[in-house]
Amino acid sequence: MLTKWKRLAITFNAVRKSEGDVHAGIRFFDAMSDILGRGEGTMIGLMRASESGRRALEDQRSLFEPITNRDRLRNLPKGTLGRAYVGFADAREIYPEQFEELLTEAIGRSSDDTEHGSPDAHFVHDRYRHLHDVWHVVLGYDTDEEGELGILACMGRQNGYRAHYFAAFVQACVGTIRGDLNRLRVFGRGWRRARRAECMISQDWETLLELPLEEVRTRLNVYPLPNADADPALGLPASEAVAM
Repeated sequence: MLTKWKRLAITFNAVRKSEGDVHAGIRFFDAMSDILGRGEGTMIGLMRASESGRRALEDQRSLFEPITNRDRLRNLPKGTLGRAYVGFADAREIYPEQFEELLTEAIGRSSDDTEHGSPDAHFVHDRYRHLHDVWHVVLGYDTDEEGELGILACMGRQNGYRAHYFAAFVQACVGTIRGDLNRLRVFGRGWRRARRAECMISQDWETLLELPLEEVRTRLNVYPLPNADADPALGLPASEAVAM
């Protein structure tokens, strides 16, 4: 059986030799997460610190069904988070089911077979993963490299997912070495936003999906990025962008 460090070295070399291979990238992240941690303890603590989080832990109700019921989301009023999210997903053709399939293909097991130590740990890790693209919309990050870096820095930091914010920091440092200081700025902004925002993992997202996106942002103390484009899928009118 491969040691964690040996597996990390093997998956890193695979990523380096096959740039753009999504499966190789997932295997590398999985190996790095085994060493640095996925933040389950932090996330469970955050859930237990709020009424909505405690209720979700007790019910163990997955968010997978609410965010994959796209017919329902498309019928929500214009301007709601759910409507903005499904527009974002449709425009980019990225859906939670696809990632679950990629995860199974890449590491040879589904998320249901992943060992996280306890039912609560498994639950919060799935919740973190399923909310990833919803957070893209709320925080105003697109799905390009800088957008993903911002998400990893912000949500990895807030939820104690060390593998994610460490990966974002490495990307930012590599960009700086290559003369691209913007990635370091993106990382720093994501880190600061994590500290300023309300706890995201523990929110009642089934309710928030039905609320106006701007109301959700106000509740969570997050705002569109200052350089956001007028993108209907993201729900980011450039004239209303607020610097963070």
